[in-house]
Amino acid sequence: MWLTEYGDLNDLDRSSENEWKGFSLAATQRALRALNQGASAALFWDTYDNYHEHYPRLTFYGLVQNSDHIYAPKKRYYAAKQLYHFARPGSQRIAASTEAPNLLVSAFRNAANGIAVVGTKQGGPNRVQIALSHAEPMPVAWELYETTR
Repeated sequence: MWLTEYGDLNDLDRSSENEWKGFSLAATQRALRALNQGASAALFWDTYDNYHEHYPRLTFYGLVQNSDHIYAPKKRYYAAKQLYHFARPGSQRIAASTEAPNLLVSAFRNAANGIAVVGTKQGGPNRVQIALSHAEPMPVAWELYETTR
């Protein structure tokens, strides 16, 4: 099962707050939930801002801003890129959970037998605990990559 068009539909609110919470964070959480529920792929809607015949108007769903054919990445591009960087094609999802409020996680074993845990966190404690399946061999060391607004 694939999740297609996992962006957000409130494209007319072009505020900085909506760009972060309404698009970047909400879309990444939507993708993580779908992957945790068994989706094997997630495709963002839309690549760049463009005209849609069925609306009909210029829409602003894109990962990339299109201003008269001058393209620039938006925050949602970097959020999607962060997810896609660690959840690589061919990776298999493995069980991961947390009791931390406002934290959504998903874990993957990649082709090189490494484990990546990805997630979104909105506030809450600075220290969190994430549980992985006991059946999975754990890495000797972990590296933390954190992206903020």
